[in-house]
Amino acid sequence: MRRTSRSSRRRPPAAAFAALLALGCGSTEADDGPEPIDVGRGDLVALDVGTFKVSSTGGDGVDVEFDVGGDVLSTVVVAAPAGDGVTVVATELRDPGGERLLRLDTSNVDAVLPSLYASKVRAYPFLGPGPFALLFPGSPDQPAREGTYLARYKVFGNDAQDVRFFTVQKRRQAGAGEPASGKLPVTFWFAENDFLDAASAAAGDARARPFLDALAELERIYGSAGIELGAPSYRALPDEAARRFSVVEGDEFDELFSSVDTSETPGLNYFLVDSLEISSGGGTVVGLANGIPGPPALRGLPGGGVVVSLLTLEIDPILVGQVMAHEGGHYLGLMHTTERDGTLFDLLDDTPECAASGYDVDGDQLVEAAECASGGGADNLMFWSADGKPERVSAGQRFVLLRSPTVDTSGAE
Repeated sequence: MRRTSRSSRRRPPAAAFAALLALGCGSTEADDGPEPIDVGRGDLVALDVGTFKVSSTGGDGVDVEFDVGGDVLSTVVVAAPAGDGVTVVATELRDPGGERLLRLDTSNVDAVLPSLYASKVRAYPFLGPGPFALLFPGSPDQPAREGTYLARYKVFGNDAQDVRFFTVQKRRQAGAGEPASGKLPVTFWFAENDFLDAASAAAGDARARPFLDALAELERIYGSAGIELGAPSYRALPDEAARRFSVVEGDEFDELFSSVDTSETPGLNYFLVDSLEISSGGGTVVGLANGIPGPPALRGLPGGGVVVSLLTLEIDPILVGQVMAHEGGHYLGLMHTTERDGTLFDLLDDTPECAASGYDVDGDQLVEAAECASGGGADNLMFWSADGKPERVSAGQRFVLLRSPTVDTSGAE
C-alpha cells in the first residue's frame, strides 16, 4: 500500500503435491491426484490439486503437503475460493525438517502484521477476498530445501468454504546458475478516467505523454533489477466494469479483478482507475496489489493484478511510475522495507531499516520519508510511503523478484 502527501522424501517436481489432508472436514472433488496445467512455460510445473472444504479461523483448517525437488528455484501455492467474497489465508508453513517458517495469528486484527513480520516466509492478502498466494523462499538466506513441506489454510468467517488449490514451481534450467535477468509481460486495463484510455495509450498520442513517462519510469526501475518489460498491451475493461470501477472502494477489488480473465494475459496486470477511496489513516492511497505476493497470472490459473490511481498522472507522472513499480513489487513478492510505525521490517539483510527508535524525530509514531531520507531507506522502492521518490532495488529484492513465476527467467542466467 502506498501513501503520498501530494495533493493529489524426494519425488520429482511434477508430483509437487504429495497429498492434501482435510482435518475432519471435506475431501477433494476427485481422487485421481493432481492434474498438470499447461501454463505455456517450460520452466514452470503447475498442478491443479482439486477442491477442499476449508474451515474457518475458529476451526482446524486444512493441511496441505507438497514436495520440493532439488532443481526448484521457488514454489507458489495458490488457494482460490470457489465462492465470492471469501478470504482464505495460509496460517502456517513448515519445512521438511519441521521448522515453522510462517505463523499467521488471526485471533485479532492487531495480531496479524506482527506475527507475519516475525515469520521467515511472509504472505499477506491485504485486499481480502479472492485467491491467496504463498511464495518461498523469500530471501537469499532461505534456499529452497528439498523435501516435503506442510501448509495450513483457513478461511475467515463462520462457515467452511470450498477452496481450490494450485501449485506452481519454477525449476532451475539444466546447467544454469542463479537467474540474473528475466522478462515480464505487462497488460494495462483501463477503467473510465479523466486522463486517457486504452486507444490513446496504444497510439502514444499527445494525451498519453504523461502515461508514457510513467511507463518509462517503471521500465527504468525494473531494468535496474534485471527485469525487461515485454511490449505493453492496452485493453479497456468491459463497459459495465469500466464505468463501475472508475472510482474503486475498499470492498470492490475482488470484483474488479474478476471482471476480466487475467489467465488470458499472462504477466503483470495493471488496472488503471481514476481514484481509490480507501481509508489509510492519513494521506492518499494511490495503488494496491491483491496480495503479497499476488497469484501468478498464468494460462489456466486464477490471477489478479495491481490497481493504480491516475489521480496524480498529469501532476507527477514519475510518481505514478514509481507507484506501479512498488505495487508490482508487492505482487511479485516484496514486502515493505519498513512499515509506517518504524517497528516492522522486511526479511532482507541489504535493505535499510528506518527504526522509530532512531528516526521518529517528532515522536508521532510515524516514520515519514523526510525523517528516513538519510540512511533510513526512503528512496528504496519498497519503502512504505511514496513521498521519498522511491526507486532503488537491492540485490536481495532482485533475488525475490526473479523467483516469481510471473517473471520469465527461462532464457536468462
